[in-house]
Amino acid sequence: MKKRPVFILSLFAMILHAATGLADEYGKVHGPFTVYSHETFVKDDTGETGLHVDGESWYALVDLSGFADDKAVFTRPSQFLFDKSKEGIIVSIFAEKAAGVTDAKSCRTAGPYIPVQYEKDLGGKTVGINDFKDVRRSVHYRPYYKGYCFNFHFSMDPGKVHEEKVSRIIGSIRFTEGGLPKAQWRKTVYIGSKRLTMPVPDRWKLSFVTDKLPTMAFAAPKESDFKMGVSPMAGFGSTQIKPEKARQATEGLMSRAAAFAVTAPVLREYQKDDTVVYYFDATDKTHRPDAPTDYPHLRQGHALVKGAVLYFSIFYRDSGNDDASLTLSALENAVVVDLKR
Repeated sequence: MKKRPVFILSLFAMILHAATGLADEYGKVHGPFTVYSHETFVKDDTGETGLHVDGESWYALVDLSGFADDKAVFTRPSQFLFDKSKEGIIVSIFAEKAAGVTDAKSCRTAGPYIPVQYEKDLGGKTVGINDFKDVRRSVHYRPYYKGYCFNFHFSMDPGKVHEEKVSRIIGSIRFTEGGLPKAQWRKTVYIGSKRLTMPVPDRWKLSFVTDKLPTMAFAAPKESDFKMGVSPMAGFGSTQIKPEKARQATEGLMSRAAAFAVTAPVLREYQKDDTVVYYFDATDKTHRPDAPTDYPHLRQGHALVKGAVLYFSIFYRDSGNDDASLTLSALENAVVVDLKR
């Protein structure tokens, strides 16, 4: 494509706010985007949840089958996730370095997390317990690995059923050295007053473009096969955008693409839960196969996720069809959490 068509709803009129000033030793700021070093993934062959700290050569695995993102606000930048099971068990996981913490015992007694009321044995592991008037029980399992004090924090009913479930989860935790496994990553980026999480294949490399239109850039190992740009357009502050605005914006893109498309683009719509995606596909009739950055195929549009608008452009060759087929799933399953709640 010769030029990237761009339709700006209201370029950063509402998104440059809280998150960019919050990065600490775990975070990096890229223009309006803040990314923290703690990442999660789902291991393809086992379904286990992986926990990885950027730059480390090891990772942890835990069996959280039956859990899903609870779409809650994280309490600190060292947090991996905040998930909830259908039985009502909530799990949040952290990992931090702390002065004076050199093993599991010091992690429990002198670590960076809240103190516990008492300790007990749970499935052969020492855990800390906080009880709240027999209504909810907090269980804290705090292993130590490679300089990091972990906290696997469970909020649950005090009954036997929940205790056995938490015991099995704690028993499933294992630390692994070496290369990262084949997995689907939950890429998390903070934008304005909201947190965006997108599920993407492990082969997609994420980088950031901060000039002109700030963009999250995803690319296949061979960028000439496939690349995708995703830009926050509006609704990342307090104002929510209505679906017709995203649809109209996509129609504007589509009318411009008609000038170079082999056939006239057709507006497509997909809705899932609180997300609606408007997009179209086009093939460039003036494509030059000998030019490595001249892609023949374009998929473009807007995803409206809980009132926040993401503009996306996907460029690919026939060799990038497999990656292009995954883009709608990544956008449809994106999650936006309002950090001001």
